Amino acid sequence: MKILRGLSAVAMASAMMCTLLLAEEAGKGVPQAAPQKPACCQKAEQKGKKCEKRCCVTAAREGKACGKCLAKENEKQGKKK
Repeated sequence: MKILRGLSAVAMASAMMCTLLLAEEAGKGVPQAAPQKPACCQKAEQKGKKCEKRCCVTAAREGKACGKCLAKENEKQGKKK
């Protein structure tokens, strides 16, 4: 009886590990969406440069878009509507 309990515990643990590995592998194939760039960064990019605003430079180092500039743009768009 103890042998059966031990075997079932090992089987359950291995099944859980396989599930975790499969879930991890499935997540790797999903491409991450590119962050939306603020207008100031898009304008600089069109000129072949990088945005020099301090907030945008800091966000770019972290691989993100500047939340401050995006929030201002969203605010402006909300007022236009």
